[in-house]
Amino acid sequence: MRPLHRSITAPKPAKWASAIPSRRNPSRSLPQAIAHRGFKALLPENSMAAFRKAVDVGAHALETDVHLSKDGVVVLSHDPSLKRCFGVDLLIKDCTWSYLSSLRTLQEPHEALPRLVDLLEYLVSGPETENIWILLDIKIDDNANDLLRAISCALTEVSSATPWDERIILGCWNATFIKAALHHLPSYPLAHISTSLSYSNHFLPIPNLAFNMLQLILVGPLGTWFLKKAKAASRPVFAWTVNQPKWMEWCVRKNIPSSCSSSSSSSSSPPHPLSSSSSSSTSSLPDDKDKLAALQSSSSSSPSSSPVLIDGVITDNPQLFLQVCSRIEDDLDDNAQATLNSSNNNKNNSKTAIVSRRPKASNSLGNIFGALRSGLGTTSTVILVNAIATGFFWYRRLQGRLDKFDVSFFRNFQA
Repeated sequence: MRPLHRSITAPKPAKWASAIPSRRNPSRSLPQAIAHRGFKALLPENSMAAFRKAVDVGAHALETDVHLSKDGVVVLSHDPSLKRCFGVDLLIKDCTWSYLSSLRTLQEPHEALPRLVDLLEYLVSGPETENIWILLDIKIDDNANDLLRAISCALTEVSSATPWDERIILGCWNATFIKAALHHLPSYPLAHISTSLSYSNHFLPIPNLAFNMLQLILVGPLGTWFLKKAKAASRPVFAWTVNQPKWMEWCVRKNIPSSCSSSSSSSSSPPHPLSSSSSSSTSSLPDDKDKLAALQSSSSSSPSSSPVLIDGVITDNPQLFLQVCSRIEDDLDDNAQATLNSSNNNKNNSKTAIVSRRPKASNSLGNIFGALRSGLGTTSTVILVNAIATGFFWYRRLQGRLDKFDVSFFRNFQA
């Protein structure tokens, strides 16, 4: 492919899409809750009802998909066909907006197919939506230039107090769409959507480019390698589509230093200036509160101790994800409290300690086998998903949908 002219600028960084500090403890960085096609687990996907519900339960962002109608209207639909959601065996690109606007989803409450403009108007309708941002999944079924040009026109139809290029990330699957986005919307942040670590690695030289990755390919050493490489370049990373609590927890704990996720020893925490000798049971309540605060924040004393690897989790159920975040924070707070209590209770004799350990020892074998079974199941799932994702990638590559290009061109971007 011929490169664009060298005066093209790099994508804009999307700093507002990074992981956010916990309200309980600012030393913790939690992934943002990104509602996949709205609250898809509860309402028809990519419907205005699903978007509103996602905002109501506390989602930080909305993920949605765009296609182009026959008469050039940008509509919000994952599939190029209307069959699965609307029961009509037609392609969106073969239908006018006049016809598309008459359709209703098969799933109750039978919602209409919205336009991108409809979503934009909702996001400027009141204070509850003024901080909500959008992650667009720009589908590759339409002509890249036609679709990006139409998106650009739609963005001019609705005014936002915060400019749209500070509220919207353009998600692109391949180089053709990245180039079209840079041409038609040069001031907007971009994200590369991918199911392949090796293909995404090809795009790392593009300045400020975020990555929207299939979550299960991020599990394991290769995924960890990619995450660290992307974060070393200060790129936001989003994980999709995460619907099981165990994988939600995996995403959250990727941002939690290991010293925070379990009770740490007293040597790992800086001594509190008011701490006394081993007879700490005489400590006053204010001293205990100070110690607890020190334990909770000790791991955040340096930036390197709080690595942020996952900035956003794309999920069908943002409410469940936020509940998982709350539960993990409960665990972290309980661990900090337990560490404090342990330091204030050193009166148990060795006999009591031995007795208290015996029940745990008797169950240790069962715990080991349970962990092995769980680990094998998880490993099998990850291997299977990676195999499917790799097959999908090469299928799309053979179709010509996932193109190659010389990324050395992007190293010449103007600052």
